[in-house]
Amino acid sequence: MSGQWEDQFGPGNGAEGGYHIAVDCVSVLGNRAWIGGVITKAPAARQADIGTRALTSVEDNGTSANDPPDKISYTYSGLSTFFQCQHFSLPLFPLSGGQVKVD
Repeated sequence: MSGQWEDQFGPGNGAEGGYHIAVDCVSVLGNRAWIGGVITKAPAARQADIGTRALTSVEDNGTSANDPPDKISYTYSGLSTFFQCQHFSLPLFPLSGGQVKVD
């Protein structure tokens, strides 16, 4: 698996910058996915996180306006390889916009 994701640490926090992560694993279970990788870019206050692992999780709740909103967890950083795309029960929060697609 390869790819990338960015976490801007929530709405309105993009000015500080966020993490840029090089994805190297994805695991899917039902409508939920766990995405892991290595942090390649971080804001000045979090430069020590560059080169460490990060993990996040998303939940696809459908595309209809009648479906509940999709969800996402925080990005957890500074992790060991033990946490690489494991199905941990990370707290999820409703997305205020956008769409998650888990196939």
